[in-house]
Amino acid sequence: MTNRLPYKFYEYFWDVNPLSINPSKSSEFVVKRILEHGKTEDIKWIKDNYGTGIIKKVLLKYRDLSRKTGLFWSHLLMIPENKIKCLQTPYRQTPFGV
Repeated sequence: MTNRLPYKFYEYFWDVNPLSINPSKSSEFVVKRILEHGKTEDIKWIKDNYGTGIIKKVLLKYRDLSRKTGLFWSHLLMIPENKIKCLQTPYRQTPFGV
């Protein structure tokens, strides 16, 4: 794997400088963005460069993926929904109206 993010992924990193991302050092960040916004061929790149294990790791660790993404990968990788962080209820309620 190179130390530069492929140009075709730059559009997924609108809020940071894509040139500053090292795919080896920021693998979970890269995988999260591509899982959420990528195309089929982008997922193939993840599998070829990182393996399926990192997809599972990201799903089990991060809450900031969409419900749609969490459900899709939960069913595809046969991970119980109660293990996927982004599918869990918030750990505290928002104190509106208090």
